[in-house]
Amino acid sequence: MARSRGPFAVMESAAATDDHTVVITLKRPSRTFLRAMAERQGMVLDASSYENLAGHVVGTGPYVFDEYVQDSHLRLVRNPDYWGEAPAIETVTVRFIPDATAGISAMLAGEADAYHGMFPETYERIITMGLDRQFRVTAFDAGGLAGIMRLNRFRPPLSDIRLRQAVAHALDRKSIVAVFGADYAFTPACTYGTSADPWFRPESPETCAYPAPDRDRAKALLAEAGYDGTPLVFSYINTWAEAEIISAQLEAAGFVVQRDPRERSNFSTSIIGIIPPPTDINMTYTTAPLASFATSNPDANYTYNEAFNQLVQEAERAATTEAYNDLMTRANRVLDEDAVIVTFTTRSHVGIMSKDLVGWEETFFGLGESRFDFPSVRWRD
Repeated sequence: MARSRGPFAVMESAAATDDHTVVITLKRPSRTFLRAMAERQGMVLDASSYENLAGHVVGTGPYVFDEYVQDSHLRLVRNPDYWGEAPAIETVTVRFIPDATAGISAMLAGEADAYHGMFPETYERIITMGLDRQFRVTAFDAGGLAGIMRLNRFRPPLSDIRLRQAVAHALDRKSIVAVFGADYAFTPACTYGTSADPWFRPESPETCAYPAPDRDRAKALLAEAGYDGTPLVFSYINTWAEAEIISAQLEAAGFVVQRDPRERSNFSTSIIGIIPPPTDINMTYTTAPLASFATSNPDANYTYNEAFNQLVQEAERAATTEAYNDLMTRANRVLDEDAVIVTFTTRSHVGIMSKDLVGWEETFFGLGESRFDFPSVRWRD
């Protein structure tokens, strides 16, 4: 629960005025608090279950817990006492499948009805294996990811903003995402976020701080900055084919690139989780909220930017959603211009399902997470 306390630090007091009402007083206006109350952090838990959430599941939803087998599955059954409309499907079994090959095999064998959360390196197999003819392919913006490059401004030569700008100009985003053979899943983008975010804009000359591809401009910036050929150490997960495309584009613009492929199992601990990053550039797909890049420590976080921080703080206190979205859009532009986060795509949440399942929807849950509305799902008549 420790990671969830941040949004509630703004609370001054909370008091139950009757059996059904809690009055919460804040120290100041807070958009983050309101969002958290509507998301997982704001769930109201039964006092009797709080100390043993894993073994004593309590809820009021359309399904109730039936069985959990570690590393195997979770089974839910229809709640006979549910106050609303009863779901059409009586039993839902959520299987824990370790990789895409196993997930696809389960679908082909008829052992699963839907498989979601596929890794991008498997998207092309949807077409090459004819899965799009056998199943319905789904691509939801909710739960999507932003594909970004994190540029380390603490290490020369990227401490010079002109070289960071050159990196942004060097990218041919359409070529990068074409490697997946899955246009339905990727949108070339230069603004941070996913298409579920109000401040997100697809790639265009008007939305990009540094329109690309513009190899001539990138080369001019390298010459202006006096780039001496110092290699850029570029870290990424070793199965990501798009990283090789990006490396080649940077080299075509005049950079010397030292490729640093890593195992997926330790990429987060050895690269992403270290601040400042240990290499010059690292690539990742992330669900981090835009506001999470605000930091008060210029010596520890590569995304520090005073103008960005100020806009995020103003957005936190915004009285209306329109004002909040406007301020966050402006903050996103500042982040783009600083070129410490260089976005190249937004990736939808992709999966395959039986063509006989209808009503399946995925909705935004917050902080890049999503949820499936199982009660709305039914078998086709």
